[in-house]
Amino acid sequence: MGEQLAALEGVARSERLIEKIRRHDISAEAEPAAIYLVRYAKDIEIELEPPVGERLADFRAREKGGTWIYVEVTFPDWSKATERAQTVLRRVAELVHGIKKAFTLEVFLRREPEEEELKGILAVVPDFCNQEGVQRQDLLNNLGMLFLNNSAPGAVITDDHGEEPRPRIGMARAIVGSDEPHRHIAVRMTYSDQRAATFLDAEAGQLPKDAPGLIMIGISRAPGSSRVWAPLFADQFELQLHNQVSGICLFGGGQVLTPRGMARLPETKVPTNPHAKFALPPWLKTALTDAGTEFDRVGRS
Repeated sequence: MGEQLAALEGVARSERLIEKIRRHDISAEAEPAAIYLVRYAKDIEIELEPPVGERLADFRAREKGGTWIYVEVTFPDWSKATERAQTVLRRVAELVHGIKKAFTLEVFLRREPEEEELKGILAVVPDFCNQEGVQRQDLLNNLGMLFLNNSAPGAVITDDHGEEPRPRIGMARAIVGSDEPHRHIAVRMTYSDQRAATFLDAEAGQLPKDAPGLIMIGISRAPGSSRVWAPLFADQFELQLHNQVSGICLFGGGQVLTPRGMARLPETKVPTNPHAKFALPPWLKTALTDAGTEFDRVGRS
């Protein structure tokens, strides 16, 4: 947040954004993050709320003396599908409270279970966790697998277990303390948010038709989107329905372990529109891509 607020230095009328952040307005936090990423390049001018027809854009940016590019920022909240998926994860992970022994369990799901399948998981987990040693059990209907004691309590390891790498969401619950056996349950499930086209349709109409336009989408509440949405946007661009959109920046990130210790790093994906009336300026694509380079490098290592 400190770095993002520093990126507002010298930007006229930034007090409005700062006041929204003070009020803990989650939607307002996306704009400083977007401006921080755009200003990853040096000597970039920012103007908040420039007019576009009868409305105001979120902001516009340019190199000193260059062409303005208009930017719309959106920060999707949790979708109903995500909320349902989170409920599934929570119901399984919370079983850890009632199993009074030291163990670790990973529940690896290939898809979201139906209600009866979920009830089956909830019924089998306690008995499975009361076994000793390293164990594995396949779930019915090729739903997934249970892994017992594959790691130490508190050490949640993300392993695809030989399966094809796919977007997944997860949750873990752990019990530690002098009065309780140390244990945890981690649940991971294949999942991807499918709202990409909806956001493109909604935000494209906010951009001018006579200048470059960029849509920036904060994806911290859209699980799996960093991997799935970029190719979906590329497919949408081929339909040539949104030629006022020069490109899209998906931005998120989080706290990761780096060679210098824990750090909070931005993640970015920048699909561009080959059919746009105005191409995304090279300086901007470079800045946005470079901002996410370390996150990508750490993720591959």
